[in-house]
Amino acid sequence: MRPSLIALGIFLAVGSVYDLRQRRVPNWLSLSCLLAWLGFKVAGLGPELGLTLLWEGLIALPLLAISLFRPTGFGMGDVKAVALVTLFLGERVLVVVVVACFLSLLAALVRRVWVVEGLPFVPFLTAGAMATLSS
Repeated sequence: MRPSLIALGIFLAVGSVYDLRQRRVPNWLSLSCLLAWLGFKVAGLGPELGLTLLWEGLIALPLLAISLFRPTGFGMGDVKAVALVTLFLGERVLVVVVVACFLSLLAALVRRVWVVEGLPFVPFLTAGAMATLSS
């Protein structure tokens, strides 16, 4: 397994615990993950930067807009987590986000959660990343 994926896995695991318990993803955790990604980038590991930034624009920016208009439904920690997953996985993030959205929608339907209450999204993002990387 690539070291960059181990770093991403640690971020997602710790971020999931924080998101489930406190409904937030700490900035220190996101910054640590970003610094790890920069280290891997300097070492020449990870997807190509140009394509990664394209996927950032296609995936993370619409989620940022959703977060700004409905912060109770999709928080900034979720946006940061998706942006970091995009940096590490590049174009594979599309499948990760689709799986995560499907799983969170399914959980919301099962639990009958209203938009006001919301659901932590990082655990679903983690499940989407695991499903994508295991296939």
